[in-house]
Formats: sequence, structure tokens, C-alpha cells
Amino acid sequence: MVVACFGLALNQGQAQNPDSLTALTYEGFLQMVKENHPLSVNANLLLDQAEANLQRSRGAFDPTLKFQVDQKNFDEKLYFDNSGGMLEMPTFSPIELKAAYLQSDGVFLNPENNLPAAGQALAGIKVKLLQGMMTDTRRTALRQAEVLSDLNAARRRELLNDLLLQAGIRFYDWMFRYNELIIREDALDLAQIRFEATREQFVQGDKPAVDTLEAYLQLQSRSFDLQKAKGQLIDVRFALSDFLWSDRGTPVLLSESVPAPEIDLDVNSPDIFVDGQLLLMDPPPNHPSLDIYRSKLEQLDLERRLKREYLKPKLNAEYNLLGDGTNFNPDAKAGESNFGALVNDNYKFGINFAFPIFLREARGNLALTDIKIDQTDLQFDNKQLSLANKFNSLQSQYLLIQDQLRTQRQMVVNYRALLEAERIKFDIGESSLFLINSREIKLIESQIKALEMDIKLRETGLKLQWAGGLLAN
Repeated sequence: MVVACFGLALNQGQAQNPDSLTALTYEGFLQMVKENHPLSVNANLLLDQAEANLQRSRGAFDPTLKFQVDQKNFDEKLYFDNSGGMLEMPTFSPIELKAAYLQSDGVFLNPENNLPAAGQALAGIKVKLLQGMMTDTRRTALRQAEVLSDLNAARRRELLNDLLLQAGIRFYDWMFRYNELIIREDALDLAQIRFEATREQFVQGDKPAVDTLEAYLQLQSRSFDLQKAKGQLIDVRFALSDFLWSDRGTPVLLSESVPAPEIDLDVNSPDIFVDGQLLLMDPPPNHPSLDIYRSKLEQLDLERRLKREYLKPKLNAEYNLLGDGTNFNPDAKAGESNFGALVNDNYKFGINFAFPIFLREARGNLALTDIKIDQTDLQFDNKQLSLANKFNSLQSQYLLIQDQLRTQRQMVVNYRALLEAERIKFDIGESSLFLINSREIKLIESQIKALEMDIKLRETGLKLQWAGGLLAN
């Protein structure tokens, strides 16, 4: 796209606002919107949200330190005293590790809590052998949080893509109204000069009164058109100001004194082109809206894997090595190694099994997840087709409008030539004021039409970049 230069400034009446913008390129304007607009700032918070969610999910794998004292004293007797500390360490696998040191004492101590006088160290492992072996709630939540980072990044790009499209269109609206005002002012100046000349000729007896009336009506008509154009310019100026924010989060009002870039309607002026490659390429596959669906499908696939785990029986095994105090090296029996004595003699072992007979809840949850995936797949295909059709349509429109603009610029040149010829004929008495006015009206209409085509071409190029998901890059 052509880089359009324009100036921005604060309304001088807002003395409490120290921000001031005096000159900015079109790209700089979009960059300002991207960095300072509240919707853009809000979009950036999605990245912080994803990072916080990822940190929270990683917390499920944090080691946990526990300490407990369970003591009873009564009638000057220590009934029991069970105390100790434990460190539990989850892993990114179906294995959990733990280490502990326990002590016990008391007159009425539960026999199963009897420990060596030096206490007892413990080192254990717990393994999920069926359900939870491939994945579990913690591991799935972590992977989904990692996918959420990509999902929120795509959402941010989508929000920025839409925001910059709206901002760019508002800028082009302002640019059109400003250039239309220039044409209306020039037309009014011509009408004013002609009216004064016609009135002078009438006073001298060279022109009839009806010519003075006709010149005055043209002056009134063009004055009305100019006032209307000024009102429309005020509207679009305030609409553009909606997108102007300082880096301190305060709104910036576009001053009336700041000019928009002027549009050259000369037939030989360079055409406005978007990236030529963009006009030749297929619909870009990495549109942020499509990336959102891809991330959602990835999250749903992780959810489906977890739901499939619940179709398996629960089978968990736990094995703990027990020490005498902190000594894990018991005396070996004859013909037995120290390791064998450690594993076979001083241990605590457990296994538990559970299996819902009908699995109705698990099968229902899995079916619901499969339905969600099918629905999201259909939405993805529909969105992909819609974006592709929009992209291809905008490509065709851009090329067509480009040809129309060239034709309209040539028409401006031709209408200007007709007006000059009519003025020459008028000067030698072979034309009339009515024909002069008619030629001028046609020229003004063709100039405004050329402005409209120029702006429409710019907006179509902007929409083409939007349909390709490229504005937020």
C-alpha cells in the first residue's frame, strides 16, 4: 500500500492534555493504534493471561513438603506421638516419587505405627499402570495450557487484524472528505469570481440580469455543498480520533488545522498497488481465525485422549523402601545380597484396582468430546471456505477498481479539456454561462468520483490484507 503522510495534533482547546502529534505516516498511524489503542492493549493481555495459565498448570508438578505432629498426652502419660515430614514429587510421567522421615513414641501407640527408636526414613514410588499411564488430568492440563498460548496469540492477531482494518478505513474516510473539501473550495472560488465578473458586466450593460441570477445561484449551490462537506469532514475527524491514543492511555483529538494527505488525480500519477505477490497468491493458510480453530482442535484432541484413559481400569502400585533411621542397608541373610535384603525385607507395598462395570460416564464423556471435535471441524471448514472466497473476491475487485480508477482519472482530464475549450468559446461570445456551469459541474462530479474510486481502491487493498490475516503481522 502507498504510505500516506499526514499530520496529527491535539485540539488546542484541550490545554489539560499535553500530548501532541504533528506528523505521522500512514504506517505510523497504524503502529500507534497497535501500540496504544485500548482494544490493542487488551489484546496484548491475552498473552499475559496464557502465560499465567501455563504457570498455574506447571504448579501441579511442584514438589510438596508436608509435616505433621499427632500427639496425645493425658494423666501424665504420653499416649502416642506420631510425627514426621514428607516430600512428594510429581513427574511428567505416570510415576510419583516421595521421601519421608517418620518418628513415633507413646504408651498406647498403635502397633502398626511402631518404628525403630531412631525413626524411619522412607523412599517410595507410585506408578499408574493402566488408567493415567499415557496421560492424566495434570499432564493434559499442562499441554492444554501450552496450546492456550498459541490460541491466545491467534486471538490477539485476530483482534488486531480487525482493529487495524477499522482504523485504516476511518483514516481513508477522513482522507476522502478532506480532499473533497479542497475540490468544493476551489469550485466555490471559481463561482465567486464568475459571479463578480458577471455582475460587473451587467452593471456595464454587457450581460443581462438573468446571467447574474444564474451565476448567483451557482454560488449559493456551491456554498451549500461546501458547508455540507465541512460537516462531513468534522464527523470523520471525530470518528478517526476514536483510534488515537497516547502511550499514556489518554485519548488524542485530531485538530482541525491538521491536513490530510492530498490525492493526485492526474492520469499520469502512479497507481496504488498492494504487494503484487498478494494479488497472485492463494488465500493465506495462516489467518488468525483459522489458527484459533486449529488450537481449539488441538485442545479437544488432548481432552479426547484424557477421556479415553477413563475407559481403562484403575491399577496403581506403590512401593516404599523402609530404613532403620536413615540406614537403608540392612544386614543380609545367608546367600542374600544387601540389595536383595533391602528390596525383599524392609519395604511397604500396596496395589489398588477399580473398574466401573458399565463405563457409562466415561463413554458418554468421550462421545460428547467427539461431537465437539466434529462441530469444530465443520466450523473450521466453513470459516476456511468463507475466508478463501472473500480473499479471491477482493483480489478480483482490486484489479477491477484499479482499471476503473485509471478510466476515471482520464475522464477528469477530458472534462477539464472540455471546460477550457468552453471558456475559450465563451470569451469570444460563442458560448453561454449556462454551458460553462454545466462543464464545471461535470468536472467537479468526475473529480469527486475519481476521489471515491481512489479511496475505494485503498480500502479494498486494506481489506485484502485483512482477509489474508496480514495486518497484525
